[in-house]
Amino acid sequence: MDRAISRNFLSPKVIHAFWSVLFSQPWGLVFLSYDMSIERLRKWVADNPDKSRAASKKWREANSDKVKAAAIAWRKVHPEYLKKWRKANPEKARISDAKYRKAHPEKRSVACNKWKKAHPEKVKANYAKWKKDNSEQVKANNLAWRKAHPERIKALWRAWRKANPDKVRSAVALRRAQRRRATCEKVERTILFRRDEGRCHLCGKKVKINGWHLDHIVPLSKGGEHSYRNVAVACPRCNMQKGPGRLPSQLRLFG
Repeated sequence: MDRAISRNFLSPKVIHAFWSVLFSQPWGLVFLSYDMSIERLRKWVADNPDKSRAASKKWREANSDKVKAAAIAWRKVHPEYLKKWRKANPEKARISDAKYRKAHPEKRSVACNKWKKAHPEKVKANYAKWKKDNSEQVKANNLAWRKAHPERIKALWRAWRKANPDKVRSAVALRRAQRRRATCEKVERTILFRRDEGRCHLCGKKVKINGWHLDHIVPLSKGGEHSYRNVAVACPRCNMQKGPGRLPSQLRLFG
């Protein structure tokens, strides 16, 4: 049965009918001419490589938009090939990226901002690594920025002082002790307030969180140190009555 069908299908009458239909239709002639043209083109390219390259270059230069569109479409379809090529040719990829960034600064800026919003953790990690590897460059950049924006620096400093009054007072106390050449350590007012439970070490009364003095038990003028073991919370009234350079009536015992 199958052999009979094959013989009938390949019979001269069937083949003659097929070619008759093919030549009777316009698309049939196009199909044949296209197929023959492709073969001739391939043969010509193989026989004339230099002329082929020159003609291809000339066409690409005259049709740059079509070339770009075709390249973009191809990359979307074959992303794995592009990754493989970049991995195998890092130097060429770097040069190509630099050339693109220079030619398209606005597109690069938009793409960078979009990527940063989508990957905030990677941005922080990359920036931290860069700062660690380029500490001198970071210092130079910060210094240049401060010199170029003095008003901005003043505004930021005023805002920070207003938002962090305890840190400002702690820094002032530390600088005062350093000027007297006392033994110093960094003393945080918030830690000291919690340690003393917000009570004056002279009268034992509760003080307001924003209304107390950092008192040196042994005054700096008498060789006292600026450290947690020599400072305590004091209410303004007791500290002022004690006066500068005078020891309190009862000293805190240290272990």
